[in-house]
Amino acid sequence: QCFDANATVAVPNSLGPGELLVRYGTPEQKEYFLPRLANGTLIPCFGLTGPHSGSDATSLIGSHCVVQKHPKTGELGVVATFKKRYITLAPVAGVVGLGLNLQDPDGLLGGEGEEGFTVALLERGHEGLRMGPRHIPLSAAFMNGTVEGEDVWIPMTSILGGQSRCGFGWNMFVECLAEGRGVSLPAGSIGAARSVVAGVGAYSRVRKQFRVPIAEFGGIQEAMAKAGSDGLITIAGGDVMNAIVDNHEAPMVISSVMKQNCTERGRRIVECGMDVAAGSAICRGDKNYIGNAYMSLPIAITVEGANIMTRSFQIIGQGLTRCHPHMSDLLRALQLPPSQEKEAVQTFVKQFHKIVGHGVSNFFYSVTRGIGATMSTTFRSKKAYKSGNDLLSHHEKQLLRLSANFALTADLCFTLGGRLKFEEIGRA
Repeated sequence: QCFDANATVAVPNSLGPGELLVRYGTPEQKEYFLPRLANGTLIPCFGLTGPHSGSDATSLIGSHCVVQKHPKTGELGVVATFKKRYITLAPVAGVVGLGLNLQDPDGLLGGEGEEGFTVALLERGHEGLRMGPRHIPLSAAFMNGTVEGEDVWIPMTSILGGQSRCGFGWNMFVECLAEGRGVSLPAGSIGAARSVVAGVGAYSRVRKQFRVPIAEFGGIQEAMAKAGSDGLITIAGGDVMNAIVDNHEAPMVISSVMKQNCTERGRRIVECGMDVAAGSAICRGDKNYIGNAYMSLPIAITVEGANIMTRSFQIIGQGLTRCHPHMSDLLRALQLPPSQEKEAVQTFVKQFHKIVGHGVSNFFYSVTRGIGATMSTTFRSKKAYKSGNDLLSHHEKQLLRLSANFALTADLCFTLGGRLKFEEIGRA
């Protein structure tokens, strides 16, 4: 129930390089880093955001590296220049994972690894690495700062996963980030819900106006009811996401939904608490138990971009492709090398036909289920749905109708082509 403690614990367990090491690290990297991360000898952080790279994280503007050989030893490595901002735990971290745009103009990789997004692991004290100064995110006390360096030599042994993983950093990062996003950020909202509802609820019983506890006022009851219901929904969502992770699954779109929904509800819960506590909540002091939470929730919402971006880019943008039964296969066909052109064309044509058929079936279901729902509602008797099973069946049909409408809308979004990306940005 402490936001600063939540942020300090969440990063090493979700957004740090620990899980990246477990999945993709070389045996030597795992043997060296994992025990030190587990016992707290090394505090990790991850440097992705830069002064000009926020929502468009993969642009990595100002953070690049070039493959070179060491002038003295001949060892293969990269020379990197980077500027990172708003990096949680950077001022106290012992190891940092850096997102870099790798370039290989001389072809030194020799076919092992590729150009593009690459992750490097550097320990504090690495020559040329500067970690600091500290940022102050509103009223929060958790550590946050900068990571910078110019012409820093990084050997291939410090590239996460080794040379073969050069250019695959974004895929690695996205696959591992889903769990942390879906667990750690909702956990902060759950803590806020429990502390605010309990604290403000008790306050409303002891605080009196007009000789009556304010908990008896209808307006106060409305605010507490909203906070309580949002709190229960957030807790239930956290339980569902934890169960999914315990099942060794990491669904990116669902984790984005959890982040956006739970942090938004957490903000509403704190706002309701502020309305009830009123003047006692806006004056800073040791006894103000809600003011810091009010200022801290926007920080959680800003992680990985504000909820506007989470909803537009991740839930809608990625959901359109990742949740479509055939689109991912079609996109993979487009990425096959020229040597597999025949297979790529066959796969593309096959999946394209399936996509068209899927869209036609969604249109059919949307129309037929809509007409069926209208007819059943218009002509139902007054005794309808007296049975619990009949009522449940009715609502299941309504959900199927709405899901068909949503699926059809998603299919129609593909007709926008490249304009879809700009619609995500401008119509969030």
